[in-house]
Amino acid sequence: MKNKFLFSVVVTLFCFFLNVNSAEAQTKKTPSKKEEKKEVKKDEKKNPAPKKDTKGAGDDKVVGKDEKGRTIYEGPKGGRYYLNDSGNKQYIKK
Repeated sequence: MKNKFLFSVVVTLFCFFLNVNSAEAQTKKTPSKKEEKKEVKKDEKKNPAPKKDTKGAGDDKVVGKDEKGRTIYEGPKGGRYYLNDSGNKQYIKK
């Protein structure tokens, strides 16, 4: 009787430790939120998207394109400009 009891206790403990170890292994494999953000940032640096900044234009009206292919905007007071490579407004003389 004692042997069966001891055997069941040993088997139960063995199964318990197997479950604990597998749970620890699963939690170690999943990256934390910080690690996920770092991986995303690394990927963005490797393949940067082409820089097209229209924030400088805001809600200004698009008038057309010039001979160099730049988009021409019209400001609220009627001035026309395009955005240079740095994203700054370059006004066009009339």
